[in-house]
Amino acid sequence: MKLLVLGINHKTAPIEFRERVALVPEKCVLMLTALKDYCQEAVIVSTCNRTELYIANQNINLSEIMRIWGEICALSPLDLAEHLYTYHHEDSVKHLFRVASGLDSLVLGEPQILGQLKDAYLLSQAQNMLGKYLNHQFQYAFQVAKKVRTYTKIGAFTVSVAFTAVHLAKQIFENLNDESVLLVGAGETIELVARHLIEAGVLNIIIANRSLAHAHDLITRLKNINQALNIHAISLNELDQSLYLADILIASTGAAHTLILADAVKKALKKRKHKPMFMVDLAVPRDIDATVAKLDDIYLYDIDNLGSIVKDNQNSRKEAALQAEAIIIESVAVWLQWELVANHDKLIKKFIDISEIARQDALGLAQKQLANGVDPTSVIEQLSKQLSNKLNHPTLAALKTALREDDPCVIEFLQKNFTK
Repeated sequence: MKLLVLGINHKTAPIEFRERVALVPEKCVLMLTALKDYCQEAVIVSTCNRTELYIANQNINLSEIMRIWGEICALSPLDLAEHLYTYHHEDSVKHLFRVASGLDSLVLGEPQILGQLKDAYLLSQAQNMLGKYLNHQFQYAFQVAKKVRTYTKIGAFTVSVAFTAVHLAKQIFENLNDESVLLVGAGETIELVARHLIEAGVLNIIIANRSLAHAHDLITRLKNINQALNIHAISLNELDQSLYLADILIASTGAAHTLILADAVKKALKKRKHKPMFMVDLAVPRDIDATVAKLDDIYLYDIDNLGSIVKDNQNSRKEAALQAEAIIIESVAVWLQWELVANHDKLIKKFIDISEIARQDALGLAQKQLANGVDPTSVIEQLSKQLSNKLNHPTLAALKTALREDDPCVIEFLQKNFTK
């Protein structure tokens, strides 16, 4: 089986291009369906910082995969290739383990990527695009990530993008207790942002979300942190009319289109009498129109802007990252050993089937002898000899052939496993 990773991430493409190749769940389903004609297994990982395709097939038709990706994103294969990286086989396994452990993230060691990988895995499973190889590869990647977090301090110093956004707000506003916050979205990232904001002293929060039920669930969890919160939910239809209330706006949704346009922000600023607004867009594709940054009294940061701030916090995690890399190298070797066995599963199954036939034959003969009154001790003795002969004969014949050919691997195997 051949393994391949195709990807575009924050290292190879700016946010303007990443949002064009990002695949919301609906597009992931379309792509997985289209890929069924060209590969046996596929998983698509699409986050604000990366879109990656994990492929397993006997023969990989790269040009067709690129064509499908381009058609779904309205881009040519040449456009994709300009920002594309690829990893083959062993390197693809190592890459997944590094991604799962947070070593390839914009924020070194950030934990959110593991949940995003699990979501991608489950979506692929639901579309029947998970097979033996990618299933095991992802399951083992989850174990590796857990091991890295258990045995290194990669997460101890982590400064997430959510934390960085709130830290930036604290630098701009003297006292967050007095500021009103509008959060757009109700997913994991927004929940992290909200928790950091509450820890920083924010008391007034509005949550705008497509699903009010999800927003109210989040409100319940946040209220458990601080009962004094002044917090309520609105629908996305009410977003434009509520912008003027926000001193701080932080957005992170999975919407496929822009939610906050420049005209709506202009109206909000007029209503605020041009009191400044601090905005952070953590989404890809972006939730806030990029032209909003050109407006007076607006301070807008996107995911790439925060990335440059985050880099200052990387040194404290370098030692932990080196320890994590050692765990990953060891884990890749273990996975490759599993693969060597998995590649010969038909041979193993055939051996098991032959053994089962031998067992059934011997058992049938023994049952007849017992029914005819033959001494049980004699029957058991004959049964054991028959099983031993049938199971040993083909194996011994193969071993003798190999020994006659003076195969050093076979000799080493026998000495290692059958001598004391």
